[in-house]
Amino acid sequence: MKRRAELSDFRMQVNDNLVNGDLDEFLTVRDSNGEYPVVIALGREPLALLVERVSAEDGMANIFIKGRNGVSFITSQRYVGLNNEIEDLSNLDEWYSGESDIDLFVDYLRMQKHGVIMPDHLPNTTEFNLNLCNDSVPMNDVVSC
Repeated sequence: MKRRAELSDFRMQVNDNLVNGDLDEFLTVRDSNGEYPVVIALGREPLALLVERVSAEDGMANIFIKGRNGVSFITSQRYVGLNNEIEDLSNLDEWYSGESDIDLFVDYLRMQKHGVIMPDHLPNTTEFNLNLCNDSVPMNDVVSC
């Protein structure tokens, strides 16, 4: 729950800065609608979550990451194959999991002069079970499944 609260607080901080125009110089990625998709992440979250969020934006995003060394900004755009010097990490067979933290990935990315090519999803070794309640839930009530 603490991670969600921290992520929510960071999202509000970024949104406030966006509204004030303080981050305009960073917003370089536009989607096909001419909008500037923004993705928010915490450095201690698993990399698979970041890749999932960017994939939800069709691979096009301006990304703000609150990490151990402050806030980092990275961009994600669709790869068009024009630069052979980009480190290619897109082969899923080479990924054991996507559970390493985003901070570690940001540190690695800092060493890649031309960036990296990422797959649109990463393996995630954490399994979970979801159950759907059939009852309608009014917003003011809490229903136990």
